Amino acid sequence: MTYRYEERESSHGFTAGVIAGAVIGAGLALLWAPRSGNELRQIIGESADTMRAGLSRRVRGVADRVNDGLDELHDRVDRYAQKAEAEVREVRSQVGEPSL
Repeated sequence: MTYRYEERESSHGFTAGVIAGAVIGAGLALLWAPRSGNELRQIIGESADTMRAGLSRRVRGVADRVNDGLDELHDRVDRYAQKAEAEVREVRSQVGEPSL
């Protein structure tokens, strides 16, 4: 389980590096390209909108995975609590102590 987590973390770092490199490269290309101020501002605005949308999708994906993980954790805790309660009842019945 730990290996899969580390593998995902490694791929996220690589992905972030690729995205950062693309953004920096695109920014430098825009700065050195011969364009008018209005055209350059429009291109930068469109790039920012695209990046914002991509980041928003990624954040939603992470939030969904976190929520799924929390739901699974909640279910596990409930199962273990029910199992523990059943075992406590069993031990109490074996020693003749009344159940709660």
